[in-house]
Amino acid sequence: MIFETNRVALNVETQYYACAVLSHEYSYSTPEDELLPVGADLLRDLSDCEGVVLKMMERDEIRGEWSYNKRKSVYLKHLRYWNHVIETDDIGYFLSSNIPHVVYDYIIYSLCIRKGIPTIFFYQFQPGLSFFMRDWKDPTPGIVKLFERRSAEKNLNLSDRMEREWQTYAVSAENKKPFYMMNSIPDLLNEPSLNKISLLRRLVRVIFFKPWRLIGFLFTFRRKLHNYLSLFQRMLDQKRIMQIDNFYRSRCVDPVPNEKYIYLPLHLQPEMSTSPMAGVFVDQVLIAQMLNAYLPKNCYIYIKEHPNQDLKYRDESFYGTLASLKSVRLISRDYDTFELIQGCTAVATCTGTAGWEALLKGKIVLLFGYTFYQDAPGVFKIRSVEDCRDALHRIFDSSLSINVDRIRPFLKALEDYAFFGNIDPDYMLDGEIDWQSNIDRICKSIDRLLISNHS
Repeated sequence: MIFETNRVALNVETQYYACAVLSHEYSYSTPEDELLPVGADLLRDLSDCEGVVLKMMERDEIRGEWSYNKRKSVYLKHLRYWNHVIETDDIGYFLSSNIPHVVYDYIIYSLCIRKGIPTIFFYQFQPGLSFFMRDWKDPTPGIVKLFERRSAEKNLNLSDRMEREWQTYAVSAENKKPFYMMNSIPDLLNEPSLNKISLLRRLVRVIFFKPWRLIGFLFTFRRKLHNYLSLFQRMLDQKRIMQIDNFYRSRCVDPVPNEKYIYLPLHLQPEMSTSPMAGVFVDQVLIAQMLNAYLPKNCYIYIKEHPNQDLKYRDESFYGTLASLKSVRLISRDYDTFELIQGCTAVATCTGTAGWEALLKGKIVLLFGYTFYQDAPGVFKIRSVEDCRDALHRIFDSSLSINVDRIRPFLKALEDYAFFGNIDPDYMLDGEIDWQSNIDRICKSIDRLLISNHS
């Protein structure tokens, strides 16, 4: 068992491996000179993993502080340790509470794939609705045939949770935002900078007008220096964020009535939904460039930044490149996403909730990543330039549309891959499921996967 904070008591024999996750550094007890070496064949086989992992390290790297050499060093240390563990211990399964996306777990996953060790993942989608899978690139194997059987059934009855999903997005005229979108402005833009400027003014007044208090300050100078430097850095970050936000806003335009457009809502980054789930399209500029190349005349791409995006992870060149594309219109982050879905011809997304909401409203989806609804009717899986060109041709030249009623049997088919509980504790806030019932549902899902793997 890998633990990130406190160990969990289990009634089975368990080997614990400590890992400092958030810093992406390593915190392992085994001395390095006792670990098995890493050979060229392993590095070659995991070259794709290396590229993904170096990108994942952006979670720590904000100001260009992590050089390539540092990232590569951290990668190799994780790789060597976990390869040693898997080779020397009797590892039979890799079970993860989420799709691997925080560096060390993605390395473990990649090693297991190479060594033929089965993997089991969970994926939290909505409160009370999660999915279990063995392969995050193919999360619902066999669902196409299952969907065909469900489509032939009469009087199709959905589970209570799936019926609520249907009623919320397909039937109800009310557009319900997910709970994690309720506070839509990023903290660093919304908060009043914790009155940092006023704090500095107070400090200056104390030093110049009450010098006797400076003596006490000097006694605690070293302890407080880090806090003041951190405060200063946050002020610089705040200023930088405002510059980026102003750059984006200055290039936004209002939607044009009756204009044909593809709606491309940007993903929150860095996050699992694009790294690794978007594959090569973790760089969302590639999506805009591909659409721009093959859209017919008088059709546009409406791009809207994610309301919760921390702009420390963006820069002017990102938005400048998007705005330079002839078909692109940048839309204000404040604009209602449901209105943009309602007016669009199709939604383009990596793996986002906006694609799911669009499907349930009868809209076509261009999907550039891997997620549970990738085989739904009305979804075009875009893996290549040819996929994109052909999809746009069918959408615009053939006036392609989908019947939203076809999505209902797909929801029924999804029930075979879902469990109605929560993996992420934040999703327990709605109070619909008690903790013990939630634990029981998780355990039953694990049992189900383990049994099916040996049947």
